[in-house]
Amino acid sequence: IHLLSIESGEKRKFTSPPRRERDQLPAFSPDGKTLAFVRGPRMMEGRGIYVQPLNGGEPKLLCTDEGIISDLDWLPDGSALVFSVIWRSGSGPMRVSAGGGTPTRLAFGEHVEAFSVAETGNRLIYSQERHSNCNIWWAAGPAAEGRNPPTELFSSTRPDWSPRFSPDGQRVA
Repeated sequence: IHLLSIESGEKRKFTSPPRRERDQLPAFSPDGKTLAFVRGPRMMEGRGIYVQPLNGGEPKLLCTDEGIISDLDWLPDGSALVFSVIWRSGSGPMRVSAGGGTPTRLAFGEHVEAFSVAETGNRLIYSQERHSNCNIWWAAGPAAEGRNPPTELFSSTRPDWSPRFSPDGQRVA
């Protein structure tokens, strides 16, 4: 993973994974001081979620999973990260404390592969693959989990992946 200054164009190497491993899915913390990322073998399975301060220091392992971690995002208050894991038996959204620990499964959605947590409004948007058709859904964020059922937001005849909220939470790309 490399950091790039938008103003100056300066690029610097940020992570150095061990041989035969790679770092991917970088996500800035809400305060902009920490980067979370996924590190693991090139064959994808058995990966870990790490955090590393942007001002230097070593990466810290938060948790591991035997599946394929396919997306990663922070909760707006920086207290936890949410991620999606693909296992041989299916896929689902998970949550882990920013301090590390055992991940817990979130109680919404199956076949969740990519998502974004809104910085405002406690909402989460995700793509859900069903029978080779990916549509975009939204749900109450992890803090409001279980209050309202997920709702399909976009449906189409083509796969739709990797939704992202705008910073104000009012638009979706």
